[in-house]
Amino acid sequence: MLAQAQGADLCYGFKFSNHPFFQNIALTGRQHDLQSYSILPGWKQLKLSLAFANRTTFLKDYDKAMYSGFYAPLAVHNHMQGLNLYYCHTPPRFIYDQRDYFIARLPFWQRPILEWFINYLKPQYEAAVAQMDIIVANSENVRNRIAAFLGKEAIIVYPPCDTESFIWCNQSDYYLSTARLDPLKRVDRIVKAFLKLNGQERCNMWHDLRIHIRRNLFLDQINGRCVVFQLFTL
Repeated sequence: MLAQAQGADLCYGFKFSNHPFFQNIALTGRQHDLQSYSILPGWKQLKLSLAFANRTTFLKDYDKAMYSGFYAPLAVHNHMQGLNLYYCHTPPRFIYDQRDYFIARLPFWQRPILEWFINYLKPQYEAAVAQMDIIVANSENVRNRIAAFLGKEAIIVYPPCDTESFIWCNQSDYYLSTARLDPLKRVDRIVKAFLKLNGQERCNMWHDLRIHIRRNLFLDQINGRCVVFQLFTL
């Protein structure tokens, strides 16, 4: 969306033609596809990090560069003569506050692989962030993480929303959650809170079909207990 609005060139690790990010948009700038997709867990992340670090020498031809995500900032050493801006949605939590959680959820034989990758990526990521001229966070919460984990100050720019298209009508008898059904989002706490309510308030959850496996696991956990729970799928 930002590249479209600015008419900017865009670089990405890989691209699926049917991905929603590329549907119904007209990109007028040049696209740099690093073609670094892999279906193998672990190698997929390492391949992305290597691609951004080693295959982005074209950045020297630009006056300004904006980075987003975990791996794109690794390209910053290829753009030392211009402005570098990092739009951070969160520092990689598998490196910092949720390291133990991500390691524990893996089979025991895969845990050393993740630990190796964390030890590999962490110094490179921190060195890349240190070279940014401007760091932008997408929320106050992310700004606090950046300060805590990276020791850096950030300004906040919230994701774009056309607020003039919406008006406040009234408060109804339901709570709407758009969080993905992931343990880190603690959606189960919302469900448990509604189970304790005496009235018939409804808890509506709206999520993406791509997480249908986690959705089913989550619903199995609350089956028979959440009689007022309604689920809507995009």
